[in-house]
Amino acid sequence: MQGATELLVLRPIEFRRVYTLNIEDGNDESDIPLKYSHSDIVVSLENGERAMVEIVQGLLQNGSYIVKCLPTDMTFDFRHTQKGLESMNWLKRIVFMNFPDLNTADYYGQDKLR
Repeated sequence: MQGATELLVLRPIEFRRVYTLNIEDGNDESDIPLKYSHSDIVVSLENGERAMVEIVQGLLQNGSYIVKCLPTDMTFDFRHTQKGLESMNWLKRIVFMNFPDLNTADYYGQDKLR
C-alpha cells in the first residue's frame, strides 16, 4: 500500500531454502555436500499465477510502502529499491514472521530435497 491505495496483492505459497554444492568440503566428486545459499518465497499473484516475491522489484517503483499482512492484520514500513538486496530480505522476513505455517521446502536447483 502507498497511503491508503492498495497497489499489489501477493499471497505466499511456499518458503524455499535453496542449497548449492559445497565443493570445498567434498572428499571426492561423488561425495560433495550441500550448503545453504539463500531463501526464496513463492507467491500467488492476483491473477492466480505463481512468481517469486522478487517480482516486486519489477512491479513497484522505488519508494516507501506499507506492507499489510493478513490474517495477522499487521503493517510494516517497506522502503523499496529495485536493486536493493536489503529491501527484499526485509520483505522476506516480514512474510516469514507473519506466516508461521507457510509450507517450507529445501531445494537444490529445481529438485526438491526430502
